[in-house]
Amino acid sequence: VCLLCNGEDYNGFVDRTESGRECQRWDLSYPHSHKYQPEKYPEKNLDDNYCRNPDGSLRPWCHTVDPNVEREYCNIQKCAGQHKLKEVEITKPCFKHNGVGYRGTVAQTSAGNTCQRWDQQHPHAHEFTPENYPCKGLEENYCRNPDGSEAPWCFTTDEGIRKAFCFQLQRCNDDIEPEDCYTGNGTKYRGFVSKTRKGIPCQMWNSNTPHQPRYDNITWFKIL
Repeated sequence: VCLLCNGEDYNGFVDRTESGRECQRWDLSYPHSHKYQPEKYPEKNLDDNYCRNPDGSLRPWCHTVDPNVEREYCNIQKCAGQHKLKEVEITKPCFKHNGVGYRGTVAQTSAGNTCQRWDQQHPHAHEFTPENYPCKGLEENYCRNPDGSEAPWCFTTDEGIRKAFCFQLQRCNDDIEPEDCYTGNGTKYRGFVSKTRKGIPCQMWNSNTPHQPRYDNITWFKIL
């Protein structure tokens, strides 16, 4: 199996790094503790100890069984002439999900900062160049989401602000969940909306990543 784009869809069976180290199983936390557990990221296909790219890195990688080397890239051959991700829906005037497929021409952040061109390294040096990420649509200085963040973003031309989100982008109508209603301050709300008003997916109440919650299922029932 060859590598398409940056290997985010790679489901092959390479289980050693480019230096020859054996990969650690994704469902184990030894010798290296990590957040990419298969049950938390079922869509990432974190099978056994095979090389994967769950975080939008340059190419597939894995944690190693060497206690002194946490993670390394894997040496996997790239597919010839392939520059399109398999399962990403491309949108232009609006964005869906977290905006990985957004290809519009907005070039300012929600705070009004002008975006830095992706093919430039000033004022902010970075690895998200069109050459490194050929499938991410890194054209001009348009808002994009090359690393799977919560929404499209960009580096800014302000030396004091490295990067910022483009939360002002419009979400596609068919990606918006029906609105429920509530009374008062919503303490008795039991609806099923699971995104913020900016369209950002909500973290599961029983999850501790990426944020440590004040409430979980147990404490919430005690409050009720």
